[in-house]
Amino acid sequence: MGKFPLNTRVKVIEHTKIFETINDGGKTLNGEWVGVEKEEDTVYVFNAFLSNNFTLSDIKIYSAQPFN
Repeated sequence: MGKFPLNTRVKVIEHTKIFETINDGGKTLNGEWVGVEKEEDTVYVFNAFLSNNFTLSDIKIYSAQPFN
């Protein structure tokens, strides 16, 4: 599980035809799980979280990884 940074460009390379309706923070989202390129791999994302528009935000999002 993970997140792409805001405004990361992704290329959809697979449509799974797996559709879902999920509840996220009180909002109902309908979408499909799609495969996108990430380096040399395919990762699957819920396309209701994807946008064709650039989003401006002052929010700073940081990634944390477990220490091994």
